[in-house]
Amino acid sequence: MQLHESIEGKKFFLVLDDVWTEEPQNWERLWGCLRCGSKGSRILVTTRKVKVAIAIGTTKSNIIPIELLSDEDCWSIFSQVALSIRSDIEEYKKFENIGRQIIGKCKGLPLAVKTLGSLLRFKRKIEEWQRVLESELWELEEVDKGLLGPLLLSYRDLPPPLKKCFLYCAIFPKDSMLEKDKLIRLWMAQDYLKVKGREDMEVVGEEYFESLAMHSLFQDFERSEHDGRKIIRCKMHDIVHDFSQFLTKTECSALDVNKSRLQLPCWKARHLMIMGEMSKEVPFPSFVYNETKLRSLAVPRRLYYKRTIASSKLFDRLTCLRSIDGPPVRKIPKGIKKLIHLRYLALGWNPWIKELPEALCELCNLQTLDVSGCDNLKRLPERIGELINLRHLMNSRQDDSSYMPRGMERLTSLRTLGSFVASRGKSSKACSRLKSLNKLKHLEGSLTLRRLGNERDLGDDNDDEKVDLKSKMRLVELNLWFDRTTETKGHRVVLECLQPPRSLEKLEILAYEGDTIPPTSNWMLSLTKLRVLTLRHCFLCECLPCLGKLPCLETLTLEGMTSVKRLGNEFLGIAEDDQARGDQAETASSIIRDTAFPRLETLIFLLMTNWEEWDDCEIAGGKTIMPRLRHLSICWSPELKALPDYILGSTSLDKLLIYYSRHLNNRYNMETGPEWPKISHVPNISFTPPGPAAQGSL
Repeated sequence: MQLHESIEGKKFFLVLDDVWTEEPQNWERLWGCLRCGSKGSRILVTTRKVKVAIAIGTTKSNIIPIELLSDEDCWSIFSQVALSIRSDIEEYKKFENIGRQIIGKCKGLPLAVKTLGSLLRFKRKIEEWQRVLESELWELEEVDKGLLGPLLLSYRDLPPPLKKCFLYCAIFPKDSMLEKDKLIRLWMAQDYLKVKGREDMEVVGEEYFESLAMHSLFQDFERSEHDGRKIIRCKMHDIVHDFSQFLTKTECSALDVNKSRLQLPCWKARHLMIMGEMSKEVPFPSFVYNETKLRSLAVPRRLYYKRTIASSKLFDRLTCLRSIDGPPVRKIPKGIKKLIHLRYLALGWNPWIKELPEALCELCNLQTLDVSGCDNLKRLPERIGELINLRHLMNSRQDDSSYMPRGMERLTSLRTLGSFVASRGKSSKACSRLKSLNKLKHLEGSLTLRRLGNERDLGDDNDDEKVDLKSKMRLVELNLWFDRTTETKGHRVVLECLQPPRSLEKLEILAYEGDTIPPTSNWMLSLTKLRVLTLRHCFLCECLPCLGKLPCLETLTLEGMTSVKRLGNEFLGIAEDDQARGDQAETASSIIRDTAFPRLETLIFLLMTNWEEWDDCEIAGGKTIMPRLRHLSICWSPELKALPDYILGSTSLDKLLIYYSRHLNNRYNMETGPEWPKISHVPNISFTPPGPAAQGSL
């Protein structure tokens, strides 16, 4: 429906890349949406299969076969990959002759060229290249396809543990996005990672992943939106996926329950993924309950809302399982304790699970427990402290969790903890206090602290040990969510004491009810690596700290700060000598001598319903305010009267959104606003309502 509405009556050019679906009925709904486009629209489909082109309805005259690469094009790709680290001209020439002979065996296929280039990049001896050229693999009958030889050579070059990790990927459907961290945890569950001494398994897994990527066995990397370096997800090339299945035979199987016949035999499978839409007519395949040698079972989460499976049979019989990912079950039976080899249990986003049995805590080998998004799960098992090998506890988005069971401090191997729920004054005999986090020295990534506000959560008055977050330098994201049922004084004390580590890059404070955020001399301004800051629904907070002094802040969101009436120069972080002169020139603009918000790119104000004034400021000595600001949104701020000159004169601002802010709309909109010329240089402007969008607006 959205596609239909977006292109109706318009001329469009649609590219469908790398299509494999052959069934004509799968295309009928899509074509129905596309027929509403204007005459002259075009669709380009890329595929490796002629049958796909025919199923789509392409005529033979419209099929454009892609020619193989020329020898020179192949050499260009190969040399960029294999010889890029060889700067010496003589060394380059020495390898060029044998390199051209090697790419001659690739038969013009770019994937083969890239794979061999990746294989030979770090082989520094000419003899190693010669062995590749003379390998007996080129004599195999299957090599006439041009790709099996290079892939086999690359695969054989891997050490045994990496071969296992690569072959395990055959369990995923073709064209799947593979989550890197999840993949590493699944490798851990199968004991594929060979750890020496005090090495961290997750670090070894990262090294394995990078090695496979360097061999061109992964591609289409999706990287972190913040630093652009860390890989979040990736894919396997379709042919590489076929190659992995070719090597695993039936050991790794992915079965679609909607297919008329299950083509792959499962009786030899060790790793199995069940796909498709289960229903009364298409139940979960019962033969799976008899596959007692299964080591991995995965069921995509989209099946949850169709039909559940018999959990008692699953957990009673498949006792060799090391990983269970996403089974749609209504209840976890006590029989789960029989799965003594289980290391990975993912139950996330399951709406039926209301409790976890205490028997689950007998799984002494469990490394990963994922219950994220299980909205009806009220609490974790009381004996969770017995899971001493647990490394990853994903329990985010459990808004109704009442408390954290006693014994959390025993989980000293934890690397990931989604959220920790404060005790709300409950007896220490019943639950874990925040100071339990002190024992979890390896915590990393993201952490959410919920229901904050009770001073006793920090430790008893006679307790020398207080909660310590500063030492957890691997944490990069922290969410502090306060409880409105506690006293405002408690909010201030807790926020003052919860000092995050200086490594923090992202911070959110929600529902804090103090009248001020901690002062400038306190911990917030020590977060010199902070890139994203969100203050949300802090209704009683009247003024803000000197956020302009945060050197790396890129995104700032202020939402629901309904007690803020004025953003003064303290918000920018005016130099102390300028503040001292404030009494002498109260009516004049202050002068800023330091760059304020030097890296800020996105500034968002939401529901600032009582905000009236945004102070201006003179700029001295070439210093600037928000020199990189690109996106400014002001939504539901009806009392704000004007924008400061340093915003109006910004040359970097690319996008300005003013929604439901009557004074700003009347002042700046294109038709009637007297000060429209002051913002007309901004490429993308949007007012609503009322007020038309400006030329070039969103």
